[in-house]
Amino acid sequence: MKDSYTVSANDGGGQGGDSPLPPPPPSAVAHRPSLTGMQNVAFTDDEFNLGSGEATGGRQELGLQQRVDVKPKRVMQMIGTFAAALAHLGIGTIIGFSGVTLPQLTNQESTNFTLTDSQATLFSSVIHLGATMGCVVGGVPHAFIGHRWSLLVALPGSLVAWLVLFFSRVPWLLILARGVLGFTMGVTCFSASNYVKEFAHKDLKPSLLVALDALRQSGFLVVYGLGYKAHLSWRYIAIICGTLTTVVPFVVLLFLPNAPRWLVLRGRMDEAERSLQFYRGRDYDCRSELLRIRNKLERRRDSVTMTDQLRNMRDPVLLRFVVLFAFLHFVSQFTGEVVISVYVVPLFELAHTSSPYDNAIIVGAMRVLATLVYFLEVQRVGRKRLVISSFLICGLSLAVLAISFYDQTRDKIFSDYEVIPIITIAIFSFFSNIGFPVLNLVDVELLPDTAKATGLAIFYGTYYFGGFIATLTYPTMIASIGPSSTFWVYCVFNIIVVVIDYADLPETRGKTAEEIITKEREDDVSKKGPLPVY
Repeated sequence: MKDSYTVSANDGGGQGGDSPLPPPPPSAVAHRPSLTGMQNVAFTDDEFNLGSGEATGGRQELGLQQRVDVKPKRVMQMIGTFAAALAHLGIGTIIGFSGVTLPQLTNQESTNFTLTDSQATLFSSVIHLGATMGCVVGGVPHAFIGHRWSLLVALPGSLVAWLVLFFSRVPWLLILARGVLGFTMGVTCFSASNYVKEFAHKDLKPSLLVALDALRQSGFLVVYGLGYKAHLSWRYIAIICGTLTTVVPFVVLLFLPNAPRWLVLRGRMDEAERSLQFYRGRDYDCRSELLRIRNKLERRRDSVTMTDQLRNMRDPVLLRFVVLFAFLHFVSQFTGEVVISVYVVPLFELAHTSSPYDNAIIVGAMRVLATLVYFLEVQRVGRKRLVISSFLICGLSLAVLAISFYDQTRDKIFSDYEVIPIITIAIFSFFSNIGFPVLNLVDVELLPDTAKATGLAIFYGTYYFGGFIATLTYPTMIASIGPSSTFWVYCVFNIIVVVIDYADLPETRGKTAEEIITKEREDDVSKKGPLPVY
């Protein structure tokens, strides 16, 4: 019996009949799959036949067809998502931690040490610098150890940083711990979402990814709730957040397998089969799905490494998209979203609201609610329309907030109505957490597989670096030009995002990255003549 596989034209194997799979890479040759009945298999999207139907008999064919028709189980996929989602919960707690603890840390009457203004600024902003390094530097080992092991390394590092934060007695150690938390946040953000993408079945994947985002936003609500009216010391908030978001997901991940796609990429086909069977259920036939994964990876052998993907980005259309989105992610951090997240309680104190910690809980709840609305709307509404409407409303909300701050120092027409800052910041938090997930979705839909991993690392890096600059400059802007002018600046940046999206970004809903790039290339050819293709 031959040790070769064929794939029908319906599954991307060729045109006009069956064609052999490309030869496997050397690593895969050393690890030939020992899947029972996998040899001489030809399949299409709606059938799965062993090589000789006459030899196998009708009963075996019927049993195999019934096995193929079994739907994948959801339980283990949900457990895997639960572990990754708790890691994402940690991202929300890390970013939101300073928003409720800065009043304690800068309290001059505190019996513990007190942070100066410059130290408080670094304490709030350094996590984004660490996340930038985590996305860029931490992304290198992913291809070698996989996303699961990246999480198993990053989560203990995050716990150690939380413990250092808890036991800190000097400001510089506090700031250092925050920087390490940022680094692990960058690794976790990339690894957790990609781990879920690699084991999730296509029918369940959108819901599972939304669950990740919902738990990340819930992290803000959790840390804001723990800091409610400052009943808890910042040290206890740190130890609760650290334990909840690192120990539990670490223990669960120990009992989960590596992602099937990564195992196929490393040539470990036996392990890939067991992993896929683990996540799909004992009765699910995973052979056709496993072959599709291998076939897809075989067709992309020229885009496995970061160097390969950077070379693929020399395509003029793709390069323009990468540069444009990297710039857009950087600029979007100056729209006020990250600043409000990191300085939420001090911001409400600046607005002279009577219950800043209560208001922070409202903001956290709006973030979670926005994630649910996003999930319902993103399947029905075009990406461009969602981005434009969301950031436009965000800009208008900040304009009203800026007017409110101006009124406090001038006519005081609205100063008796402290509800205005609460409403505007709540509305802003709601719509910004619809707009940003849509931008992230467009990233994934716009980048082809031949450049996706490296392109997303670039986007994440510029996103977090922009967050570092925005949170670092916020206190200086407040002190130098005042809160009203500061939020007018953030309002303008929301309008800039709207203009860029309207003028330059294509609609990606219902289209593949290849279709979008091909259309853009045709439009450029009609305007400027043929473009080089690399």
